[in-house]
Amino acid sequence: MYSMTTQMESPFDTNKKGQHYLKSAGIKSELNSYDVGRMTEEQAFEYFVTERWGDRNNIMCPECKVISKHYFDKRNQRWRCKNIECRKDFSIFTGTVFHSRRLPFHKILCFLTMYVSAPYGISYSSAKGMLSIQCKTAQAFMGKIRELFIRSSINQPKLKGLIHMDGGYFGGKPRHGRIRRVDNTQIADYVNSSLMAKTSTPKATIVANAKKRYTKRRVVMVLRELSTIKGEGATRTIVALVDSETEKFALSLALKYIERGSTIMTDESPAYNQLSKYFHHETVEHAKEFATIDGVNSNQAESYFSRLRLHEYTIRRRMEPKYMCDIAWEMAWREDVRRKSYKQRVSQLLDLIFTNGLSIYWRRYWQKNNRAGELIWSPEKDIHEIRTLNS
Repeated sequence: MYSMTTQMESPFDTNKKGQHYLKSAGIKSELNSYDVGRMTEEQAFEYFVTERWGDRNNIMCPECKVISKHYFDKRNQRWRCKNIECRKDFSIFTGTVFHSRRLPFHKILCFLTMYVSAPYGISYSSAKGMLSIQCKTAQAFMGKIRELFIRSSINQPKLKGLIHMDGGYFGGKPRHGRIRRVDNTQIADYVNSSLMAKTSTPKATIVANAKKRYTKRRVVMVLRELSTIKGEGATRTIVALVDSETEKFALSLALKYIERGSTIMTDESPAYNQLSKYFHHETVEHAKEFATIDGVNSNQAESYFSRLRLHEYTIRRRMEPKYMCDIAWEMAWREDVRRKSYKQRVSQLLDLIFTNGLSIYWRRYWQKNNRAGELIWSPEKDIHEIRTLNS
């Protein structure tokens, strides 16, 4: 049986009792929007050079991989490879998702600091106003970053130890009708007809309305590995977009992403019944309690859903299936780096940018070269595959 007392003490416990980790001295950042705003274009450029190569004496050509102090064109801020067989020109973002970028380096760094500092993400219109850019520029910028989170998850090691697992429904929110219910009688009639199933509406009409409502509804399955340090919560998060919270999807995800013999905590849903064949499975009956007296709960999964729902309600207002998986992975990343400083978050983001190549789904997006459909989890192939929205 799992016990919370088996965890080690957290380094954040040295702070004032009851203080949130975001208010601690350890979370302060050497890189923030104020400092970046005072940088010059040259200083921002040097920051990216340091993050990618360390210094100008050990620059690696993206084409031939030769490391040298290549010829530098100060006017255009580009290099020419010293290798006689190559001689290619390249810049700091050549071969990355920001290949052929047009934004100044200073604005890109400002965008990154804004992006990592927002707990639930930022809207396109907010980025447009603060950085004086086009709305579609902000959309492509954030779309490329979200793509990196999905691509970087492919080869990561399996989760192990204690895992919280759950599924949450997102999208497909019903819209209110044209007529506003203004008195208690109308509200009572609506409750009786909708919630108590006392209605004279034909069954075929009810089924048709429900089908239309759930066309854009999806389930986000989340798997979170808990830290061995007391008070730090979860440290690694994996998510997948599925059609429904069923045994088929839950088991395939667990076998794909969780190491055999690990402990998985879930709610009482029958979707998780088969987990006990391969893992140590413990459940909490949410109809009666949020956690058992022995500490069995799925609170870290619920913590992730809280962040994702706040993004949906406060930033996007609604989530369409086509890019719901991308947003789910972004919120997973934000959960995992929540205890890091802003400078650490930017460095981690730049590491993903510099090591994952060109964008697949967002390069030439506005020339209609975008993803055909949504990324949905396939239990038969154990991968996320593209499914057209009308299939």
